[in-house]
Amino acid sequence: MAFPGRIVREAYVALRPILSGWISDPVPPVDDQGEPLATKYFGKWSADAQITAEIQIVGLLIGLFWEVEHSAIYKPTPGLHGIRTDVVLQRRDDVLAALMRFESEFERAMTSGDNAGSSPTAAS
Repeated sequence: MAFPGRIVREAYVALRPILSGWISDPVPPVDDQGEPLATKYFGKWSADAQITAEIQIVGLLIGLFWEVEHSAIYKPTPGLHGIRTDVVLQRRDDVLAALMRFESEFERAMTSGDNAGSSPTAAS
């Protein structure tokens, strides 16, 4: 996990040579457009390795959200029981899309030097 997106892309570029022989299994975007939510690879570190590893390269905000979301939907705790209604899944997609928009805008503002927001000040 990394933040902002520039660091995620740098991690991918750094790992790409190591992962060239691995199986790519990207996590598709919420709206079927744009970049995947995460890049994911399966493979072995060496030809004689007995264990297959998985590497995911994902933005920090989405990765942290997945910690909660996976517990509630895919790996349910006893009190949650894997609630997967259509509405819950749509709200999950809404959150993922909002996190991606936030990260994109944050990175845009960071690279453009746009800190136009004013700090709150105390009333005199």
